[in-house]
Amino acid sequence: MKRKYTFLWMALLIAGIIISALSIFRNTEYENRTIINGIENFKPNYSDKKENFLLFYPADPRVSQESTIVKEVTKKGKIIREYAIKDSDFGRMLIHQKPNNLNKLFISFFGDATIDNYFFTYDIVKRKFDKINLEYFKYPVGVDHIQHYGEDTLFQTIVSHKTGDQNIDPKTKEFKMSISNYSTKKSIETEYGFVPKWTPLLGFKNKIFYGTSGEVNEKETVEYPGIGIIDLENQIIHYESPESNEVDLFPICSSKDRAYIVSDTGKLYAYNNELKYKVFEPFNKLQKQDFYYYQEFRPLVINEKTALYNLYSYEYGNTLGLLTFEPVPNFKPLKKSYVNNKNHYKFIYQDIDKEEIYVLSNNEESYKVLILDNKTLDLKVEFPVEYGHLLDFIVRI
Repeated sequence: MKRKYTFLWMALLIAGIIISALSIFRNTEYENRTIINGIENFKPNYSDKKENFLLFYPADPRVSQESTIVKEVTKKGKIIREYAIKDSDFGRMLIHQKPNNLNKLFISFFGDATIDNYFFTYDIVKRKFDKINLEYFKYPVGVDHIQHYGEDTLFQTIVSHKTGDQNIDPKTKEFKMSISNYSTKKSIETEYGFVPKWTPLLGFKNKIFYGTSGEVNEKETVEYPGIGIIDLENQIIHYESPESNEVDLFPICSSKDRAYIVSDTGKLYAYNNELKYKVFEPFNKLQKQDFYYYQEFRPLVINEKTALYNLYSYEYGNTLGLLTFEPVPNFKPLKKSYVNNKNHYKFIYQDIDKEEIYVLSNNEESYKVLILDNKTLDLKVEFPVEYGHLLDFIVRI
């Protein structure tokens, strides 16, 4: 009996030592970090060296990370200092940038299902985050995403702005969301069977183009309703499917004179001022491959004529290239030392003042940050990063 108690005492002692060690490690970890309350209050203490970078690892409850961790690193990836930013409204993010407002980034959140009436922006020049509260809704709507193009600020919501609910049809399980124009404070409720994708909203000629999600029909095949074209003023949605219901369509961007839609067959539809489209095949010069033209990491539109674009094929991997829209849409693979078909590419954004583009590259073995010249697309800086799957944002100091 005494021996049994001895073992129990030893087990408790060892457990206590482990817990204490973990506690000490955590305390030491936070002691080495500068604690900031609120992302809007984040003003880093810059190092003397101007070539350093800030790496943002936003809070993520799925991996028990309560704070947003920011690491200042050298151009070789060596950590100089760290910050822990406590902000319950800020988490994993996807950065969106549009060519007519390159100094402002729009932030969509993912990974934590909350229904809150706000979104965030980032001012590249001021190096500052700002929280924008949505005060014109009757109910909490939740910002699904704020990826958009055009003069106005557009976003889609998790629930309907009319009811504060998704209004799920008990028979079909279809539901409703809303699309809203923050600039005009006008919104529209989407219809059953036409749920918006997590793809950009294209503001074009007082209309909004959005991608609709597919549904499985009675034959157990997927049907795609095409794209929706919204007239907010008259609260009307018109739907188009230029190819067939078996072809998926993805709005990618718009300029002053065109709105561009890509299909999963590789065709590109360019809508003009009269909302009539022409069909192009910018990828037809590539060798015949089973491409998926939808990309997991959205294109980075560098200017109104050019975008960094990534194609993916099960057989051949990734093809990183430039998609040019004028005079005729054309895709040309990049032939650079850092390009590898085994790598995935996550486009983050472009800093026109620093003349740089920030890209996160990864394969099965490691993650790297690529800093590209925004004119030549040559590699300026490259360094490895840990936990790259949790890295969402990069800033050069």
